[in-house]
Amino acid sequence: MNVSVHRDVSENNNRAVTRGSHNQLLRDLLSDYGPPSNRPVANTSLAVEVYFRTLIVQVIEFKWKDEFLKWDPANYGDIDHIVVDSSLIWKPDLNLLENVSPGFVQRDDQPVDVFSDGTVVWYVPTITTTSCRVNVRYFPFDSQSCTLTFSSWLYDSRGLNLLFLNDSGASEDQFFENGVWSISVTAKAQDRYYPCCSHPYRLIVYTVHLHRHYQHYLFNMVIPAGLLSFLNVAVFLVPPESGEKISFAVANLLSAILFQQLVSEYMPPLGSSIPLLGIYFMFSVMASYFSLIVAMVVLRVYHTEESYPMPRILRMFTGIASSPKNNSDPVTIKQDVVTNAAVADASCSCNRTETDLVVENGRSSVEPNEWQRLAHRIDRCLCVVVCICTVAVDVYVVVMYLVQV
Repeated sequence: MNVSVHRDVSENNNRAVTRGSHNQLLRDLLSDYGPPSNRPVANTSLAVEVYFRTLIVQVIEFKWKDEFLKWDPANYGDIDHIVVDSSLIWKPDLNLLENVSPGFVQRDDQPVDVFSDGTVVWYVPTITTTSCRVNVRYFPFDSQSCTLTFSSWLYDSRGLNLLFLNDSGASEDQFFENGVWSISVTAKAQDRYYPCCSHPYRLIVYTVHLHRHYQHYLFNMVIPAGLLSFLNVAVFLVPPESGEKISFAVANLLSAILFQQLVSEYMPPLGSSIPLLGIYFMFSVMASYFSLIVAMVVLRVYHTEESYPMPRILRMFTGIASSPKNNSDPVTIKQDVVTNAAVADASCSCNRTETDLVVENGRSSVEPNEWQRLAHRIDRCLCVVVCICTVAVDVYVVVMYLVQV
């Protein structure tokens, strides 16, 4: 029991001695420190070397040597580290030059760690907002770069020399992946001259590289858009006599517009250029409009009355040979129509169905007229044209994306 009491008393005495030494150390260091605005160098012609590091979370780390905060640990109970209120000592006035936040949040009242050799370490939690030029031309395979420039407002390179705390000067180890961006940071130091001053200011420039994860957009936007664009070619493959050409073209157009509206919510609304994917969607909608208009023209040509003669210029341009009926005068054409109607009535009286009139022995007994041949020829020609344009646009977009990646 006596041993335990003696041990408690001994520990209390040691704590009292340590606390007294700590208080005496603070009084000795700060009694003749001077105003915090004075740079902590004995020779004012020398610059304070401030080591700087940014952690891509919310912390900025500073480290420098304060010549007025040195002591011998042996004289103060082997104390080699103390915590000092940051308002009592000098601190570097570093600021983000690209800061655009009106409510700039920076906890510069955090205490600093001071070591016996004069080393001061200061961790500043801060939230900053900066502006960056965004290039979304290659969305969703784009990568963005943001520049963060830190410098002193007051001291040029003669009074404050900025250095990196380590080789990289920045760390993204504490950055949490969010599924949209991957991040990498590069840093460099440079000097900048201003018109007001003859000496340069030391700058620390961080370049934050943001690489977008494109897998989600590839399988939900790019591939479906490519498949949808080839449906424009299928419109020309539907025969006019099927009766489904217009409905298919309208459904294809509505699908393209609806898909464009859905994916526009994912595309960046701002940027210095139009995204290639947006141009591709615009081409897809325009091709759908073109397919619908052509389908209407083809059906109008296909259902033109046979009695209406094709203009000679159109026949020469399309290479369609004229039929004997079209070379006859209108009276002869009218007589042929009446005769054909009478033959059809006689055939129906013999218990022959409409299918028997059209198809006989597996072969068509009614040859397509010149207007119908023209409609089929328009379909074939425009099918090739639209297919070539679609493939050309697809290849162009793919090549541009591959160059970027």
